[in-house]
Amino acid sequence: MPAPHYEAVVERIHEWTPSTRSLFLRLPAGARMPFHAGQFISLALPSGESAPLVRPYSLASDPGDALLEICVDLVPAGAGSQYLFSLGVGATLSLKGPFGSLMVDEPPELGGVDGAPNPFEVLLSALAGCVTAGIATNAQMFGVPIDAIDIEMEADVDARGMLGHDKSVRNGVTDIRYTVTIQSPASEEKVRKCKETIDRKSPVRDTLANPVNITSTLVYKPR
Repeated sequence: MPAPHYEAVVERIHEWTPSTRSLFLRLPAGARMPFHAGQFISLALPSGESAPLVRPYSLASDPGDALLEICVDLVPAGAGSQYLFSLGVGATLSLKGPFGSLMVDEPPELGGVDGAPNPFEVLLSALAGCVTAGIATNAQMFGVPIDAIDIEMEADVDARGMLGHDKSVRNGVTDIRYTVTIQSPASEEKVRKCKETIDRKSPVRDTLANPVNITSTLVYKPR
């Protein structure tokens, strides 16, 4: 079934940095677009050519929010992001969605085809997203301009544990390291505050660093 088409209105704009802003979109009256976290929409942007520019944007809003939020980074040579940055409140956008499902895979030696990130990589992506989003939020609250954020993640895991080859080896990750590079005209002290605050307050980091109670349930469906 093809994804439905909507004509949305830009109801609000929030500027995180001079080159990053969120657009909050309202669908037509009575329209709803149910989606799950991690899905994205496809925007059809005027290009002056016969065919519009089609650009995907992840949905940054909660599925229960009244408005759809997309976060846009201005790319100097990007016609799509430049067009979106030119829009004001009241502008309309043509979109389709939602699209995308979270897929995981494993390398061939673990029974997969290596066609998607493995579960450990998805786990690290969640931490990376939490840290970088938190830095951007802190920068906004502290009045620190940020031009760019980059994060590199590393983790140590020994497959002998989860494969049952060595019971003395832990099943999961033993160590996680990340390096954050931030470009900003502000002082290093102010930039460091943005990063170290989220190091202390990141809910994903807290979840990984501290014991968590996990329960599971089996729902059996006979053929």
